[in-house]
Amino acid sequence: MPQRYIFTIEWYIAEVNNGGHDQFYFNSTGIVWKNALKGFEEIKHTKAHNILKESIQRFDETPSMDRSERQNQLDKHNPNFSDLDSNFYMISDIDDLIMKYIKENEKDFYFDGDISSIII
Repeated sequence: MPQRYIFTIEWYIAEVNNGGHDQFYFNSTGIVWKNALKGFEEIKHTKAHNILKESIQRFDETPSMDRSERQNQLDKHNPNFSDLDSNFYMISDIDDLIMKYIKENEKDFYFDGDISSIII
């Protein structure tokens, strides 16, 4: 799971930095919200965790794992994420905590062995 947490955090960061929480939830990558939320908890980034958690609460229901349904939820509830976007953009230490987490969980991120390949 540690790799999944970092992967989903990185998707969340990329989407929010590109178009805010609206884009994150609108796009197919919005399905990663549960793992990203848990990921922020795992890397101990309380501020990012709280921002994502608040964005979830603004749906007034659980964001769907189905993209079309999630888009319908966005249309239905029309959540305003602008303050959360602004607060997220001010965070500058996520990468440091990600690297710390990876180093603390090195066995989950590094492969030590040989890979053989077959050339066809």
